Amino acid sequence: MLNPKIIDQYKNKTTDAASAMPDIRGKNILMGFWHNWPSEPDQGYQQGLFKEMALTDIPEAYNVVAVAFMKGAGIPTFKPYNLSDDAFRAQVAALNAQGRAVLISLGGADAHIELHAGQEDALAYEIIRLVETYGFDGLDIDLEQAAITFADNQTVLPAALRMVREYYETEGKHFIISMAPEFPYLRVSKKLPLLKEITTYFPFLKDVVTFLESLRSGGAYLAYINALEDIYDFIAPQYYNQGGDGLWVDEANNGSGLWVTQNNDAHKKDFLYYLTDSLIHGTRGFTTIPADRLAIGLPTNNDAAATGYVVNPQDAIDALDDLRKAGNPIRGLMTWSVNWDAGKNKSGEEYNWEFVNRYGYLTGGETPVPEKPSVPADLRSTEKTATSVKLNWSLSEGPQPVLQYELRRNGADSFLVDNPVYNNTGLQPGTAYSYQVRAIDVIGNTSEFSAALTVRTQSEGGGDAKPTTPVLSLADVTQSSVSLTWTPSTSDSQIVRYQIGRNGWPFQTIASVTTAYTDSDVTADTQYEYYVVAQDTELQWSEVSNVLKVKTAGETPAPGNPSLPLDFKSTEQTTTSVTLDWSKAKVAHVQYDLFRDNVFLQRVGSAPFTDTSVLHSRLYGYQIQAIDSVGNSSERSETLLVTTKSEPSDDRPTPPRNLRQTAATMTSVSIEWDASFSALGVASYRLITFGGETVSLDATTLKYTVEGLTAAKTYQCLAGALDTEKNLSGPSNVVQASTSAAIPEWKTAQSYLEGDKVTYGGDTYICLNPHTSQIDWKPGSVPTLWALWVEQAGGKLYPGLPKKWQ
Repeated sequence: MLNPKIIDQYKNKTTDAASAMPDIRGKNILMGFWHNWPSEPDQGYQQGLFKEMALTDIPEAYNVVAVAFMKGAGIPTFKPYNLSDDAFRAQVAALNAQGRAVLISLGGADAHIELHAGQEDALAYEIIRLVETYGFDGLDIDLEQAAITFADNQTVLPAALRMVREYYETEGKHFIISMAPEFPYLRVSKKLPLLKEITTYFPFLKDVVTFLESLRSGGAYLAYINALEDIYDFIAPQYYNQGGDGLWVDEANNGSGLWVTQNNDAHKKDFLYYLTDSLIHGTRGFTTIPADRLAIGLPTNNDAAATGYVVNPQDAIDALDDLRKAGNPIRGLMTWSVNWDAGKNKSGEEYNWEFVNRYGYLTGGETPVPEKPSVPADLRSTEKTATSVKLNWSLSEGPQPVLQYELRRNGADSFLVDNPVYNNTGLQPGTAYSYQVRAIDVIGNTSEFSAALTVRTQSEGGGDAKPTTPVLSLADVTQSSVSLTWTPSTSDSQIVRYQIGRNGWPFQTIASVTTAYTDSDVTADTQYEYYVVAQDTELQWSEVSNVLKVKTAGETPAPGNPSLPLDFKSTEQTTTSVTLDWSKAKVAHVQYDLFRDNVFLQRVGSAPFTDTSVLHSRLYGYQIQAIDSVGNSSERSETLLVTTKSEPSDDRPTPPRNLRQTAATMTSVSIEWDASFSALGVASYRLITFGGETVSLDATTLKYTVEGLTAAKTYQCLAGALDTEKNLSGPSNVVQASTSAAIPEWKTAQSYLEGDKVTYGGDTYICLNPHTSQIDWKPGSVPTLWALWVEQAGGKLYPGLPKKWQ
C-alpha cells in the first residue's frame, strides 16, 4: 500500500490539460516514439539524420506518443534533455487537450535496468512523480536484451505498475500500461530455444545456428504479460531488427508451407498477417494477445531500423484489411520513431512524414476537438456501505476548461461537484440507486449525461451476497473443440461477466448475456479441466463452479492425408553417419520426406534411413513427414536432435559418454554421464538443456538436476567437456529427458485407487486403500487412506510404503 503522505509530496497543485489522462480505450491507435536526445550525424542505420522536434510538432494522427526513455542506475527516471520541467509539461498538456496520450517509455535497446525485490514502492513513487511533474498518461515497457530478465525486473515492474494504476483509479483516471517487446520474446516455452552462448562453447554447432537461432528467445516477455494480463491496455511488438527470424506458416507458398522471415520483402504481407494472426490466436508457437489489445510495430524507414521497413505500404494495408475481414481487427500500428519520420537520409533528402502519410488513416477522425465537453467516462462505484455510495469517473475534456460536474440520482436529484468523485450519504440499506453524470465547462456548455450506473447499498447486516455459483455442463466435444454451457448466475446487482478457467488458469472472459462458450484452441486426444465463475457490477465473484473434466476426441487423419510417422528416433550414430528409424504411416503407398536443419534432405520409401552426408562432432536437427501417392502430406514432426560421434584427438577431451536420464519430477529431470578423458585433465563440463538451462559444472560432477521445467514434457539434453587449457570436446549423445505428469488436486466425491497421487494443502499424498472421497476424509487427516509423498529428482522418499511403488 502506497503512503498518501509520500505521494502528496509529488502532487502537482496546478490543474491543466496535462492533469487529465485521455481515455484511448476502444480507439484505433497510431503510436510513435519521440527521442529525448539531440540529433547527430550518422545515427541512422543508413547514416541518415533524425529531426529534433517539440512534442507539439508531431502530427495529430499520432494519437499516442511514447517519450524515450525512462532509464538509469538504481530506480530509473527521466529528465527532458532541452526543456525545463514546466515547458515540457506544457507540451504534454497541448497533446492531452487534443485527446492524445503521452506515455513515458521505460528501457530502450541500450538501457541497463536493474530492479530488486523490495523496490516496488520506490519505483511506483518515481512513476507517480514523473506523471505529476510532466503529465504523462501511462508507461510503456520497452525492456530489451538482458534487461528483460535481469535481477527482479520481471516481478518488481509489474507490481509497481499495479500500484500506480490503482492509485490513479481513485482519482477517476485511467493510467495506460503498454509494452513494445521484440517479437521473438513472445514465443511460448514449448519452442526449443538455442541458448545464446552455445556457439561460444560449442563452435562445431555454427552450421545449424541459422535455423535454431530463431528459437533462441522464447517466452522472456511472458512474465510481464501474465503478471499484467488483466490490466494492460495494448502490446505493440517490434516486427523489426530481427534479421532472418520469423515463423513457419503451413498455409503459405500455395499451401506447401514456408519459413516466412522478417527481412524478406517478397513475403512482407505474409509475415505481417501470419505473425499477427499467430499472436491473436496463440498459434505457431507464440503466446496469445487479444486482437483488441494488439498493434504492429514497424520502423518508419530504413534509417530507423536495420531490417523490417515495409517498402510497399500496400503490404501493411492489405494485411490489416485481411485481419479485419477474418474478424480480427487490431488496434493499429506503432513506429520507431516520429523523429525519423521527419528526418533525412544520407543524401539530405527529407523523409517528409512518409509513415504518417501512409497510415494516418487509421486514426482519422478519432480525436476531433469537441465544441462541448466530452461525456464523463468510466462512472463506477468504488466504495459503499449500508447508507452511502462513493462514486468516481474520468475527467472530461473540451475546448474550454471543465468547471464542475452534475451528478443525477434516480433521474431526479442533482448534485454539483468540482472533482470527479462524490460520496452520496443518507441512503437506505439494501436499496438500488441509479446514477448519471455530465460535465459543465466555464462558459456553461454541458456534455451529454453518461450511461446510467445502478448501485445497491449494503444490507443492514453489512456486505452483499455474492453471485450464485454457476453449474457447468458439457454441450459437445470434438477433436478440435470443447463446447460448454452453464446455468446463469444471479446477484443483488447485475451480473457483468463470466470468467472461464482451463487447467487451473483463467483464460477467457465473456459478457454476462452469454452462458455458453466453445474452446477451439485444444488438441485432439487430450484431457482438459474447466470451471466458470461469475462477477457482478459490485466486483464480487461467485464461488468457483464444479470442475468439468473433458477429453477431446482422438485424432484421425484428414481424408487422403497420411498420418504423422510415430516413434521417430536415431538408432545409431558414427563419425560420418546418422541412422534414423520410425514406425510406418497408416496409409498404403506412402513415402517419407526427411529434413535436416529445416532443409529438405531426401525422400525415401521405408525405414530405416542412414544419412552419410554428415561430419563428426556435430549437432543436427531432423524432421520427417509422410507423403502419399497423390502428394498429400502429414504434418511435419517435432525436431529430433542427434549428435555424430567424435574422432579421437590428442588435442581435446573425449566427449562425455552415456548421457542418460536417471530420475524426474513434474518440474525437473536428473541427468548423469560417464567421465570424459583428457591427458591434460578435465576441468569442467557444460550441460545444455534445450528449453531449459545451460550450466557449467566442475570435473568431479557427473550428474545434475535441471529445475524449473514443465510437467509431462520432453526436453533434449547434451553435454561437452573442457580440459585445463579450455580445449572443448565433441558433443555427447542427445538424451530425451521427460518430466513426470502433473498431479491433480484432491476432490470430494472422487473414486481413488491404491497408488493414486493427489495434492492437498500444498503437499502431495498417495492413496493406500481404494475409496470414494468424502469431505471429512481429507489427505493428512486419515492415515489409513493417505500417506505423505515427497518426490525428488534424485529419488522418491516414502518410508514405510509398499515396495511396488518405489
